[in-house]
Amino acid sequence: NGANVLLWATKSRNLECVKTILALYPEAQQLQMVSMYDGEKTVLHQAAVSGNSELLTYLLHLFPESQRLEAVSARDAEGENVLHWAVCSREVASVKTILHSLPISQRLEVVNLQTFRTQRTALTKAASSGACHSRFVARITSFECCELAR
Repeated sequence: NGANVLLWATKSRNLECVKTILALYPEAQQLQMVSMYDGEKTVLHQAAVSGNSELLTYLLHLFPESQRLEAVSARDAEGENVLHWAVCSREVASVKTILHSLPISQRLEVVNLQTFRTQRTALTKAASSGACHSRFVARITSFECCELAR
């Protein structure tokens, strides 16, 4: 089905292929495909872990701003959201892309979402996976991203 093909194109980090596949479907169905679970994750989760910030930007901007928080907050089977997956990519640009796709007032909500089993936020996941270095901490906790520096 189209969603499986889209997931594989996203996994391969091929933005042009993703655009070609999505162009075959009406706009309303495109959002459904990007949000559809394959049993583990959505296409948006896969884009976040791919480390391809252009691909991630394209997919995030398919969602109207009013629906982006819900899309980014979508959890996989373990309770990890799209930001958790971006941390796994170890690409600061992916983290920045996700946070900057949301209004400032919503960014902290995504940063503070915890996984179901381990209760880890994206920042604690970064620290525990060895992905935590000064650029990640600065990006996730910066004033411009989350208003944490008060």
